[in-house]
Order: sequence, then C-alpha cells, then structure tokens
Amino acid sequence: MHKPELLAPAGSKEALIAAIQNGADAVYFGGPTLSARHDAALTHDELEWAIDYAHINKVKAYVTVNTLIKDPELEKASEYLQFLCNAGADAVLVQDIGILRLLKDQLPQLPVHASTQMTIHNIEGVQSLEKMGVKRIVLARELSLDEIRRIKSQTNIEIEVFIHGALCFSYSGQCLFSSMIGDKSGNRGYCTQPCRRKYIIDGAKGHLLSPKDLNISEHIGHLIESGIDSFKIEGRLKHPEYVAGVVRIYRSLIERYLENPGDFHVSYNEQYTLRQLFNRGFTQGYFFGNPGGNLMSRQQPHNQGTYLGQVVKYDWERKFAYIQIEQPLRIGDGIGTQGRGTGTTVRSMYINNQGVESTPACATVKIPMEKTVYRNETVLKTYDFRLMESLGIKDVMKRIPIKMSFTAKHGEPAALCITDGENEVMQTGDVPQRAKGGRISEDSIIRQLKKLGNTIFEPENIKVNLDADIFIPISQLNTLRRTAVKRLEKERTKNWKRTCSKPGIIFDGKKIQNKSLPSTHTCGCTVIGVNI
Repeated sequence: MHKPELLAPAGSKEALIAAIQNGADAVYFGGPTLSARHDAALTHDELEWAIDYAHINKVKAYVTVNTLIKDPELEKASEYLQFLCNAGADAVLVQDIGILRLLKDQLPQLPVHASTQMTIHNIEGVQSLEKMGVKRIVLARELSLDEIRRIKSQTNIEIEVFIHGALCFSYSGQCLFSSMIGDKSGNRGYCTQPCRRKYIIDGAKGHLLSPKDLNISEHIGHLIESGIDSFKIEGRLKHPEYVAGVVRIYRSLIERYLENPGDFHVSYNEQYTLRQLFNRGFTQGYFFGNPGGNLMSRQQPHNQGTYLGQVVKYDWERKFAYIQIEQPLRIGDGIGTQGRGTGTTVRSMYINNQGVESTPACATVKIPMEKTVYRNETVLKTYDFRLMESLGIKDVMKRIPIKMSFTAKHGEPAALCITDGENEVMQTGDVPQRAKGGRISEDSIIRQLKKLGNTIFEPENIKVNLDADIFIPISQLNTLRRTAVKRLEKERTKNWKRTCSKPGIIFDGKKIQNKSLPSTHTCGCTVIGVNI
C-alpha cells in the first residue's frame, strides 16, 4: 500500500527539532523574506542549519518562497533562490508564476512545489503546472476527496493536501481582506487574520467569518487509499509542543493503518490530545462534501481546549470561582469560559478549603479568578501543563555516532580516521616526537578526541595505537580532531549541496496593442526571465 509523506510545519528551530524527533518525513519552513508567514521565519543563518539538520536525520526540507514578488525585489529574490539551491533545499514552494518561470528556466536543479495559494482546484490547472515542470501541487483546501482522487488518477504529478490545522475563510490564497482594511496583505506574508474578529451581519453577531480547524485523523485511511503523496499539517505559527503532539499522533495513525487497516481507530487519548493542543472546534472540511455553516466556529476564534465543567457559583467579594469539574485539573493548567474567553492560569485551588496540587475528575474546586464568571457558564481547559511538559524537546540535537581510530608511530605522520558508518575520512598530522620525559597516555588522547563540542557527532568507539615513548602536544591533537570532523561534516553534506548560478533577471518592455481599444492605447509589459 502507498505510504504518504508526513509533512510538518517549522516556524522555529525548536519546532523543526520537535517535528523531526516525533516522526515527520519532511518539514517546511520560511526564511526572513518572501514567505507567507512573516512572523514564523528562520533567520538567514538558521536556514542552512535547518536544511542540514533535516538531511542528517533523513528528513526532507522544503522552503516557502510563496509571496507575490514585486519588481524591485527580483534581484534579492534571485540571490535568495541561489542560496537555497546551493544549501540543498529539497524544494521551494512558490505562488508567483514569474518566480516559477524563473526557477524552471534558470535553476532547474531546484524542484518546485506549487503553493496552495495558487488555488489549484481542477485537472486543467494541475496539468498546466505539470507542463511547466512543477514537481508537486498543494491542492486548494476546498476540494472533496472524490475530486482529489480524480485529479490524482489523471496526472503523474505529486499531490499534497492539508490534513490538520487552521482553515482560511476565503479560497486559499485569494483573501484580500487583511490588505483592504489594514494594508497588510496575506499574499505578502502579513495577514492580520481579520476573519477571527467579531462582526454583525444582518442582525447576526459573533465571529461570523472564523472557520473551525481541520482534523482528518479519523478518516486518515480514506486519504491513504486515495494515493495522495503528502499529508500536510498546518501550523508554522504554533509552538513546538503543538508540532510535536500533532506529528506524533499522525505518525502513529498512518503506521497503524498501513499495518492493519481493518482494526484502525483513533484512541480517546489521541482525540483528547489533538483537542487539547489547539482547536476552534474541529471539521473535516470539504473532504466529504460541503459542510455549509458547520464549517464555522462563531462563538470563539481561539483555542477551545477541552470541556472541564460548569461554574457552580462565584464569590464576588473574595474573587473565587466554584467549578464542578469532570476531568482532572492540576496547578499550571489554563482554564477559560466558553465564548467570552475569560480565563486564567491555575496557580492555586482548593477542595473543601484545603489547598491541592491536583484534583480527580468529578469534584467541586475553588479557584481564584479576578474576572467575574457566572453560574452555569461552561469552563474549558485551554492548557494542559503535564501534556505540554511531556511534549517538550528532549534533546537539542540528535547526535550521529562515529568511530575514531588514532595512530601514532615513530617516523610517520600521526593519523586520525573517523567514520559514521557511511562516510570515512583520514586526516594526517605532524610526525610525533620522541618523548624526553613522560609519554602521552592513551587516556589523554581519548579525552581530547571526545571533545566534539557542538558538532553533530558523538564518539561511539575510540581506538588508539601508539608506539612507545611517543609525545604529541595537546594542541596538535585538537587541530587534528577539528580538521577531521570538519571534513566528515563536509563529506556528509556533499550529497545534497549544489553549485547553482544566480538567475539573471531580464527586463524586456514591449508595447502591446489591446484590440478592444483604439490603437493609440498601449500598455507596457514586463516579462521576467525571458525575451519576447
């Protein structure tokens, strides 16, 4: 059975590490420029690190270059694309047709994915981009599963779809609301999310334009069976724990379905975790038909968390809320009322006037709350401290085990051999001196060779072969180690690094006569990357 790629968002270094540690096959992220999530970008220095870190862990790295590009930005865009090509990005996601043409004409080594912001929603659009050399298309989120199947059956291009996360009120990439009311365009990376605000339309009041979040976990088997190539999780603005939890669950669901489709189900704990991490209410989107009004989350545009209980009473003088809870609660958890968003972090709580650190389900708990809550109001758990703690990054860097062998013989250059099991380097140094006093010990050599610092390696085995009466200065050992490690790093990365030329920008203005206008009416046409 076809196994889809699990593609995770990475709006920070920590989120990228979390995605990879929890089973992502690929990650997508943007840089400081030309990305549709300006507030979730890696720095220029972090980009190459992110690509290398992903590849070292056998994970693909896709970079978003998916804003619309203005003419004055073309020179900068060309330099940026050359940098990404040289750094070894597995693909770039683009929206701008001019940038797509530039890439295919002048940087054919760098694969192109068509961003969902192109709003590709039918076979004609897919086939057009396939002819232009696009490797993968992220389909519009408004398509049904039947429509996706038909598209997949009529093309050889890779198909990617969103399976979890926030939805846009407008057709993907077509919303101009933010630019119209705030002069900040989503197609330029600065969406202010006006769809999450309150509105009054024909007497109806609420968050009328705010969609629920997509969650296709219970139907993941249908998507696997359809042959979709990549399952994409939305969330470059989300925190690393969110990325870790969602990736971990979908990784498990995919593997379990492939192993035993007939016994597939989503457990209660998995359902709880997905709701608790973030939800505005969940929807299956358009996969199984038009959801109509059920697509919307009109009461609350932020995280609804999970149901906790009901307010029994509120002590106005002492500012205490008495809540009948139906699930455990702990110090450090976050709670809030449904709809109004009144909430707090639980710093203290009491049962029968006794302070407690945690509570069982089905208890009446007294909690300090400065903002007034009302009897029978629904209370939600919006933050689960223990869950978030369990999803924290366990290790900043996954280390690559290496074996080291050091040889020092009289009359021969000292030599250090390092291998990671796939690549091997041999670095030679100076001819060792004959010891006049105490000889250098094997333990001293091993201690120096172990000092790998912030490199990606950790020593698994170190062998030392010394002649008698050998002396080697510690400084020479350190130089030998550093040089050998750098060579091994270069050897590992050469499989994905490229040597790409900077694209040349060609402007060729041409007057074009519009047949519908008098011949005196002409317009200037700028064509990028090609002469007419």
